[in-house]
Amino acid sequence: MKTLSENWITEGLIDFEYKKYLFLAFLQEAEKQFQEGKLYPVFSEIIKHKEYLQRLQEGKNAVSSRFPVRIEGLSEDRREWVFARLLENDEAMKEIEQIIEFALPILGEKLVDGAQIFDFVSKHLELDTVGIRPLRDDEGYLFLHDQSAHDVFIYRYRVSMIETSHERYRSLATTFLQRERKSMHKSFESMKLHLIRKFGELPNPSTWVVSSAMNFPLVETFLPVAKRLMMRKMLQTS
Repeated sequence: MKTLSENWITEGLIDFEYKKYLFLAFLQEAEKQFQEGKLYPVFSEIIKHKEYLQRLQEGKNAVSSRFPVRIEGLSEDRREWVFARLLENDEAMKEIEQIIEFALPILGEKLVDGAQIFDFVSKHLELDTVGIRPLRDDEGYLFLHDQSAHDVFIYRYRVSMIETSHERYRSLATTFLQRERKSMHKSFESMKLHLIRKFGELPNPSTWVVSSAMNFPLVETFLPVAKRLMMRKMLQTS
């Protein structure tokens, strides 16, 4: 999908109409994704851009520091290069402020649209465990069950801690393993036993199943929403 770079508002040509064109092209693609029921990565992109514009609006001093510089020449003592920031007049700042004021309300509306899709999908997913949940559940399996097609998409998952300079949070990474078909002769329990035999390093794996009677886009919607529901449940019961 069409994306905007993180610094789209301050890089390249600083012109309101040009930035508006880039922004509206991104929004058009985002709307198309939402209409197709595809929530990610566009929802995360909208959140990221809204937070970025808010930071620029709250701290306008940060704007000038993002602009490139040009070499003016050597200093009088000829010991160092002299740089001049390309943002030298108020006109560029006015252009930036104008696009921020234009874009922020629209991004807020799109966030509401994305949140509504997320809530709708969440209400149509059922989360459960296969067998007894072990004490250690930072690694195991996730089954995504599309009830309409009887398909089961099996993922291996791992939860890890990620630390940044600002926060510390848990991240859930998944790796697709295989696709199965649920039937009277192939239950979730039998699928789990097959995985235990195949991957002996996990003799008593935590195994979750998320089922849906509706058909959602697997990678863009079903999987990411299921992961968030699963993480939320883990945090509630840990």
